Amino acid sequence: MIAPSSVKPIARPPYLYSYFLLAGIIVHVALPFKIFENFWIGLAIGLPLICVGALFVVSAVRTFQKDHVDPRFKPVGTIVDKGLFGYSRNPMYLAFTVVYSGIALAVNSFWPFILLPIVLGVMHYGVIRREERYLEELFHDEYRAYRSRVRRWL
Repeated sequence: MIAPSSVKPIARPPYLYSYFLLAGIIVHVALPFKIFENFWIGLAIGLPLICVGALFVVSAVRTFQKDHVDPRFKPVGTIVDKGLFGYSRNPMYLAFTVVYSGIALAVNSFWPFILLPIVLGVMHYGVIRREERYLEELFHDEYRAYRSRVRRWL
């Protein structure tokens, strides 16, 4: 059996994304690093991304709820492979990345994008890999089959 500490994510993903995004925005206030000369361009691109990402999060949470799975890192009783989970094993994390990028664009700051590879690295090793170990330990071949037919991100 896997030790609980090796399964538990090192941080809850919404907080992880939020902390790095906030850090990037704070650095931007001190040392502006604009993406676009005109602020409205970032808004025009960023706001739709925020909306799409938010819709993906809502859709993924509803899919979890339909299968009676708590999306807050609680033990699960089934593999959710419907809806967006039929296309990505991590649609909420993908959605968080889209929202994060949309906010960075909307505030016209390059700093959050500089931090994004760190966020994604922490997500990969500190969250996703731990979840995958947990699910494989819990569901064995059923999870391996799901993993072989559905990509991690896209």
